[in-house]
Amino acid sequence: MSSSIAFREATVEDADAIADQIVASRDKVRDYDGGPEGTAGRFRGYIAGTHHPRFAKPPRKVWLALLDGRVVGHVACHLTTKQGFEAELQSIFVRPEFQRRGLGTELLRMAVDWLRTQGARSMMVGFHSDNEYRAF
Repeated sequence: MSSSIAFREATVEDADAIADQIVASRDKVRDYDGGPEGTAGRFRGYIAGTHHPRFAKPPRKVWLALLDGRVVGHVACHLTTKQGFEAELQSIFVRPEFQRRGLGTELLRMAVDWLRTQGARSMMVGFHSDNEYRAF
């Protein structure tokens, strides 16, 4: 039986799994959140609406890509007033071994579709200058 990727909206209870998939690939991402505990705490707060990125407006959404129930990717987005944009892609991540399979494209589509239903017509995408995926 072959496994397939499933997508669903994240809950606060998913924060540890989101952090685990990021930290497991830390050679590809910056460890700016203080390891697994800091990363999980940030996502827990983001999903719960208690962590407030600058200029973010509620609500926020996070979706997951899962393989057999294991998180292999996520996307996070929210409405904003930052730099004249109406929405912000807060985070998008797909484990390296699952890249180039359309997961990132589907996660981004889910975020954009939701942001459009919220009335957003423009989206900001930021990145760290040392992120090798900045070409995204």
